[in-house]
Amino acid sequence: MSEKQLRLYRETPPTTTGPIALRLRLVAPNAASRPATPAPEPVPAVASVPVAASLTLDDQIFAILDAPAEPGVTVSAAYREKEQTLAEFFKSLSVADARALHRRFTIPSTGDALAERFSRLVIDRKTRLIAVLAGARRREALCSTRRV
Repeated sequence: MSEKQLRLYRETPPTTTGPIALRLRLVAPNAASRPATPAPEPVPAVASVPVAASLTLDDQIFAILDAPAEPGVTVSAAYREKEQTLAEFFKSLSVADARALHRRFTIPSTGDALAERFSRLVIDRKTRLIAVLAGARRREALCSTRRV
């Protein structure tokens, strides 16, 4: 509730009596009676999610997918950031790992928690991320020709 709504609520006498009125008074207590709480600590951005090398591939992807959004960021922007972080992570994988993930995400097996969690993404994001996984061999071939 905004401060204005709370003020209006406090100034308006309850029209109901009994247990409902008591519950209504408990929902919006007087702001002066609340103890002062310190300001919440800022939450790190989704892109700066620390990913330890000891985590398995699945754990790293779950960490990116389950990372909380930064306060004040829209849902669309938060998922866009998650998509970018996943795309960067997928680009850093070996060809074998990328192909294995590509197969898991395109032909999910029953009981695969990662494939199920990935399938909850919006179809456009899912398609772009699967395309990144599918391009692993091409990226490796381009990198090897540049070295020669």
